[in-house]
Amino acid sequence: SSRRLDDDSLEEQIRQTSEDSRALRELMEGERGKLRQSLEELQRLHSQVTVLSVEMTALKEERDRLRNAVELELAKCKMDMMSLNSQLLDAIQQKLNLSQQLEAWQDDMHRVIDRQLMDTHLKERSPLAAALSRAHGAGRGDEPSTAEGKRLFSFFRKT
Repeated sequence: SSRRLDDDSLEEQIRQTSEDSRALRELMEGERGKLRQSLEELQRLHSQVTVLSVEMTALKEERDRLRNAVELELAKCKMDMMSLNSQLLDAIQQKLNLSQQLEAWQDDMHRVIDRQLMDTHLKERSPLAAALSRAHGAGRGDEPSTAEGKRLFSFFRKT
């Protein structure tokens, strides 16, 4: 009978061990499934990281290319601006020169007109005064002197 108890106890232990073993196998299979899912998720995430890394590299290259293009365009614009600034300064200088020439021409024209008015006025006042005026300006006639003639037409000279 004690042997029977030992046998029953042993059978109970074997059955319990067998159930524990089956429960551990099921638990292990469940953990393997979770581990497999985690591994698949990890591989999916790794693929995404790889794709994002390639995209980021492409974006950095595009950024660098665009930056270089913008810097080149900026340098061209600066050169254009300097050239236009130089042209503007040249145009201002040319306008100043032309203004000075015009002023000199206007002064010359005022002198010629004043002289003609004075000559006309003297001719009208008396023939003697006209004779004196002509005698005073002998050699000039109706033409301005050589120096005055040069000044009169100085506007047309190239500078």
